[in-house]
Amino acid sequence: DDGLFSVFGIGDPTLRADFDAIRSRGLIPSISFFGQVKVPIADPADGLGTGEFDYSTGFSLSLASGRNLLLAEAAWWILGDTPDAELENPASLNASLGRSFAGGRTMASVIFSGCTRIVPDSEPPMQAGAGFNIISGGRGFGVSAMFGLTESASDLSVSAGWTIPID
Repeated sequence: DDGLFSVFGIGDPTLRADFDAIRSRGLIPSISFFGQVKVPIADPADGLGTGEFDYSTGFSLSLASGRNLLLAEAAWWILGDTPDAELENPASLNASLGRSFAGGRTMASVIFSGCTRIVPDSEPPMQAGAGFNIISGGRGFGVSAMFGLTESASDLSVSAGWTIPID
């Protein structure tokens, strides 16, 4: 067994709540705190989830300048263990640089994502890729494609999601 496999399917959805602590002004970035939960609907036998609830808490920084947006997030995850392995709880870092188009209604971004080790005796997973978002009335829909930079990351992952603000 060389550890290679291919999986296509729907993974676990993530529900997230953000609290805006500081709104951006000039060179001062916006700072938000968040909590999220990953709900186990995917079959762990398919490799798309742990079969357990996963939780994280963290903070994000964002800074806009003209049509450009810089976003960085750091989080600590508490992962459910898979039936086959005990997972380590990682710290994660995500960063993106985006540029808006069409009067701010669309955005294209380059993205980096990495975290500390999840599987004992393996290297930490890291990915880079690109994303595209459509924004309307505070709501957004986005897609991204990420490419693995380390052996422990997926060679390719594609995701889609939407944002619905609740005031």
